[in-house]
Amino acid sequence: MLRPEITEFLSDFKARTHAIMFYDTVQNKRDLLYNHLKLGAEGNQGLAYVCSEQKPIEVQQEMEEFGIDVNSLRGRNRLAINNYDRIYIVDQRVDIPAIMRAFQDLSKKYVAMGLDGMRAAGEMSCFFKEGKFNELIDYENALHRKFSFPAEGICAYNIFDLVRYDKLGTIMPLVRAHDPVILAGPKGGLLLQPEKVEPGQIEAAMELQH
Repeated sequence: MLRPEITEFLSDFKARTHAIMFYDTVQNKRDLLYNHLKLGAEGNQGLAYVCSEQKPIEVQQEMEEFGIDVNSLRGRNRLAINNYDRIYIVDQRVDIPAIMRAFQDLSKKYVAMGLDGMRAAGEMSCFFKEGKFNELIDYENALHRKFSFPAEGICAYNIFDLVRYDKLGTIMPLVRAHDPVILAGPKGGLLLQPEKVEPGQIEAAMELQH
């Protein structure tokens, strides 16, 4: 169950917002990201989802179960679900201009269709699995805190990827590349401004064991 402040934020997602979410369970990830996309579907936006932890067909089925009319949206070209190796890491390469161009082109296509831009969600686990840590930071910084194209997006990070790959040190650089910071963890969800996040605060809020 999302906290009221998170629901309010998702309902009134500011144009061109580039948010980051740290989550601890698949269920918490689904609750937040699918609510984010469902609100876009109920409005007048196109949707985009990039998978890392699950296959596109699994995400599609979960969206349907969540109440998102996937078939209708796809029939009207309002939903794109892709695996990470078609967007983020293609042929083992992270081509930042190409990634940004893919999102820009899709958002502009939605606008040309008469929609109010795009709501996007991306699972970022692939960068950890593929060992593309430096490229990840470069990519997030290249997007800036506000997108240069008509979209609102959430970059979703499994906090245990950062633990597993010994990359907790990347938390603060990632936080600084986004605005706001969303925590979907044991405390039920928190919304933070990046300038106010202190070193160690994310780990404590997510109740990581040291």
